[in-house]
Amino acid sequence: MRLDVRVPAAVVCERRNLFLLMLAACAEMHDRGSPGETIATLDDFPAQLDLALDLVEAVKPIPSVRATMNGRPVANLTRLWHTLSCYRESLGETDPRTFCRRQAVRVGGTEGCPDPACGSSCSFICARCSQLVGKEGQRPSGDRLSRIAVDAEVDWCPNLPLFRSDENREVQDEHDLL
Repeated sequence: MRLDVRVPAAVVCERRNLFLLMLAACAEMHDRGSPGETIATLDDFPAQLDLALDLVEAVKPIPSVRATMNGRPVANLTRLWHTLSCYRESLGETDPRTFCRRQAVRVGGTEGCPDPACGSSCSFICARCSQLVGKEGQRPSGDRLSRIAVDAEVDWCPNLPLFRSDENREVQDEHDLL
């Protein structure tokens, strides 16, 4: 995993907390591309996960900030923060698959599922999409799940392969996941 956060240098200098976070992330000043840009690169996960959460929290309200996860642009920093937080929670679980399935059932939000065919109101990959997309009772294909993950901006999550690797496994009912 690699998270790059690009912040205008002037903004970094104006905000002490942000300056300290960028310093902790060993951010570099760049004059190429956008002039006076400071770039923090975090690629030691899960060791830098708390720093990533703090940094994303600090830059969420700044409109000129750009971020990429594994080279893919991040459109929604709030969703990134929530996904990083979910990943951090999963690290404390003995069974990440069960944790992720519980999250898929429990996660609510106003953004809704990124798959237009899904009526669920989850903001990541919901239980319906991770288990029941397509004809009733069928799991989504690996390609469809990958597309949904990209649309939801969670394709980078290290726990996502847990769902891709068990396509031949029998589907559980949503109530069994709680």
